[in-house]
Formats: sequence, structure tokens, C-alpha cells
Amino acid sequence: MSYRIHNKGLSTPTSGLFTRSKRLRGIIAMDSGEKSLSFALGEIDRMASALKLPNDIRETTSLLYRKAARQNLIKGRSIEELVSAMLFITCRQYRVPRTLKEITVVSRMPLKKIRRSYFFLLKKLNIKLPPADPACYIPRFCSELGLSDATRVIAIEIIKKNKGTGTARGWGPTGTAAAAILIATKLSGEYADVKEIAKVAGTTPVTIHNRRKELEKRSKLNTDPHSPYPYQEKGAFFVMAII
Repeated sequence: MSYRIHNKGLSTPTSGLFTRSKRLRGIIAMDSGEKSLSFALGEIDRMASALKLPNDIRETTSLLYRKAARQNLIKGRSIEELVSAMLFITCRQYRVPRTLKEITVVSRMPLKKIRRSYFFLLKKLNIKLPPADPACYIPRFCSELGLSDATRVIAIEIIKKNKGTGTARGWGPTGTAAAAILIATKLSGEYADVKEIAKVAGTTPVTIHNRRKELEKRSKLNTDPHSPYPYQEKGAFFVMAII
């Protein structure tokens, strides 16, 4: 059984022209609710494929749509808008790093509308999501930027050091991850243009610089390339991380 198929895949499979004819008659016979469900599940598959999401996320998102439909939350709302928000929710639940902007690209829906549906669904379905972890985004961003493992390790450690300090509370995870990567490139001796980092992270250079300043301050970082100990409290740590 699969929640990704509108009849859950419980129909008896047949083949050839009879199958096509039967399918067409089935579509015609569908009521509006079934047609909406079939379209929504198709959109989930399409967007999940474009975002390279695994099957468990597709199944969970399909189940979430069915739950919302049972609670009559679909009527009067754009299916594409709701499905986009549901995919983002499921990615957050599975800690799969996908941004709202990435989902906006594949859904072709305005960011503002997806965000509106996101908060609507969280409230109506009483969904509690774990805090977004900026560290989850760092491996993918570093890979897309062609940065080394040393930079990736340092950036993740910068995020870990700031967990629990309240520094990143309320910050978008992608902007924080991007700022940590920018700091890490300075400590590892790599070069990465802030505009390229911003493009990959789906944020702005201004946001990255603002987050960078705060992270450097809270982490007591000295990114002066001439300093023998760029990390003032534990200078040896980053030297070891680079090696």
C-alpha cells in the first residue's frame, strides 16, 4: 500500500488498451475530491523528484495531505501552495536541508503564499517541529561551493559552539550556515566569494555579514589571517581541524 497513489495502490493491475480505457473512465468518474487528491499526489511526486527527496518524505507528505483533506483544510486553498508547505514541513521533520526558496522554485508559487500555508498547517494540524539546525545545511553548501572537508568541519564546529548560547535563536538556518562557512574559509585559508555563498544559501551578502559579525563576537574568533591563533580560546582546535 502506498499513500502516494490516490487509491493507495489497492486496485488490481491490468495491462494494454483495457488498462488505458479503464483509467480514462476512472478519471471521468472521479468526484472533485478524488481529482484534487490525484492532482496533489502528482504534485508531491513532481516536486519531490525535482528536489531529489527520498521516498519516505514523499510518503509522509502524501499522508499529511490526506490528513489535511480529512479535516477539511484543503477547500478554498491552492493545492500547489499547500503541497509546497507540506513538503517543507516534512523536510523539517526529517531534518533534510531544503529551503523555502528551493521549494518555491520547483512549485512556481510565491514564497509569501507558501509561508502563509506553512504556518496555517502547523497551527491547524498541531504540528511541533524541531528547531532548524544550521549545521545540516553546511555539507551541501560546502559541496556546491567546492570547499574542502577542513572548511566544512570548522563551519560545523562554529555552529556547535553557538548552540545553547542564544546567538542563533530566531535566525534563519541558511543565513547562519552561510556565515559559519564564510568564517571557516578564512580560518582554513580557502577563498569563497560572499556573493557565491549567498547564492547557494538563498540569502543575501548583507545577512551573511551580519550573522558573521555576531558569530565571531560570540565565539571569540579572530579571523586576522596574520594571527597565529585565530581561535582565541582554543587556538589549537582549528589548526587540528584543518589538518
